[in-house]
Amino acid sequence: MSLVLIPREGHLDVLLLYEQHYPELSNGQLCFTLCYDIVFRYYGKDSLSAIGILSQHKPAGVDSSSPRVFDLLPYAGTERFNWIFSAGTDILADEATLCLPPLVSGPTPLAYRVTRLHPKIDAPAWTVQNGSRKAGSAVRATGLTHAIVYPADEVAIRPYNFKEPEKTTYWLRLCFQPMINYDLPAAMLFNLPGGSPLTVQPYSILGQQAILESLNDQLEKLSHTEEFGGHAQEAKRLMFEKTFCRNGTGAAVRDHRISLLRSKDFLLLNTHLDGPCGFVNIEPALSNGGAAALTWISGNEKYWETDPLAMSRQVYLHMKDWALTEAEAKTKEQISTAVSPMHHYNISFVVEGLKKLGFVRERVEGCASYCTDRARFADDGLIVERYEDIAQHHPLDDVLLVLDTLYGNLPVPAQKKGVSRFQRVGFRVQVELGFIPAQRGRTANGRSEENSLQT
Repeated sequence: MSLVLIPREGHLDVLLLYEQHYPELSNGQLCFTLCYDIVFRYYGKDSLSAIGILSQHKPAGVDSSSPRVFDLLPYAGTERFNWIFSAGTDILADEATLCLPPLVSGPTPLAYRVTRLHPKIDAPAWTVQNGSRKAGSAVRATGLTHAIVYPADEVAIRPYNFKEPEKTTYWLRLCFQPMINYDLPAAMLFNLPGGSPLTVQPYSILGQQAILESLNDQLEKLSHTEEFGGHAQEAKRLMFEKTFCRNGTGAAVRDHRISLLRSKDFLLLNTHLDGPCGFVNIEPALSNGGAAALTWISGNEKYWETDPLAMSRQVYLHMKDWALTEAEAKTKEQISTAVSPMHHYNISFVVEGLKKLGFVRERVEGCASYCTDRARFADDGLIVERYEDIAQHHPLDDVLLVLDTLYGNLPVPAQKKGVSRFQRVGFRVQVELGFIPAQRGRTANGRSEENSLQT
């Protein structure tokens, strides 16, 4: 997603994350504008004060010694990204209905009644405080950016209330122009007729786990340098244990869409996908001057094995069918073979979570075979229902207990001090963009024309 989200407290149910990547040529140089439309609900005991983000890119014009983060573009200056909404959607209304046409594979259009938030963005306090300033410098030295987003107009982000869905379902647009961290440098392939060089720039869009893995790898490298050393290790603790992998917090993205907007200035030479993400279609982005949008899809509604709550539904429903009694008890290996053979570690974690919550039990303590617990059938909507139905039918404390358990750390059986955590699977979309770096080139017939690559 090229952006990781985490609430400062509680849990986010992200109904939609739509990210758009818009490349442009400015003075012959390739630059990007990134736009993230986020529709979410919050589950917690108190109002949410802020959302933490982690971007795979860095602010433009800022070196690693500066705590500055991205400059957000105002809503009114981001019209080029409105093509994703159906005609008539008023994105400037504070209470709006966001309508999206269906994807090729989708059955019906989507409509979200939302309250719009006006975002502000800043560096986390700990990155500039005396005691942890060096750790903040280590994070910035990785080339990734950690920031805090909060409502500019002091609107409280309240916990989701099914009686007021439109007032507790929020829409946030984050749009900025970063300095891109490319995996590989641009390379000139050959000269086109007329002498203009065709340059190719590989460009990667990373999923959440891929970004966190990149952060971990970069901080580990910095921990072996004289400049950062132990400060990089402290940064790892603050970024993972205290922020993005902290117990009691989580963010689940249901519907995640990624669009690359390509104008006539660019050729798309190659694409590659790795991980839980699929290509959807190519379509015109009508509000964008004739650009074509290449769209991919991810998220736990399509790839349920990437999310602990979504996976727990699959595991529990399987066990209600095939491990209903002690005589039918199944081992974790048998469960993972039937449900998701490639994700045994996470299946094992989910079974332990369901055991802690009381929805499954061991046939005999220590025997490592499991069955459902009939005594909890009346409450198993906490596992099998959707977020909004859970909130409507069950007490908030019960909902938060389930979320805290499945998105947190659990003890490892037979290890006194060992803990485990659901291992998310990241994805990577790799594209290669071909373009003429000069402002004016020559076409095949020798006629001067600005950026003459055609679709």
